[in-house]
Amino acid sequence: MEKIKLLIVEDNKLDRKFYDHSLSESIFEKRLTENGTKALKVYEDWKPDIILLDLMLPEESGYNVLKNIREKHDDQSTTIIIASSLSDGEDIRQCAKYVIQGYLVKPIKPKELNEKILKLHSDRHRKS
Repeated sequence: MEKIKLLIVEDNKLDRKFYDHSLSESIFEKRLTENGTKALKVYEDWKPDIILLDLMLPEESGYNVLKNIREKHDDQSTTIIIASSLSDGEDIRQCAKYVIQGYLVKPIKPKELNEKILKLHSDRHRKS
């Protein structure tokens, strides 16, 4: 079975390590970046199936990464899941404008992570 290409965009080193260890190697081919500028470069070069995106990033914010992918690249097919400690309804609404498939509020339980990401990704492709 072909692995799902997953781009993880997270500036916190411990959170990146958590995602790397929690997300199954047998399911996901992972790339990890620590800022929005690098995330956009990896996105353009690698074309991931799923992006797990933090909002509070150095250089280029997660909001800008999301907007860039949806508007500049006119990409509506990549599954984008926000993983953020920001839980305000306004933050969620701002992201929803750019069509996200999920919004996970940190801290995220390791046992739920693979299941949630796979469910949000498969739900998206079932609808399209």
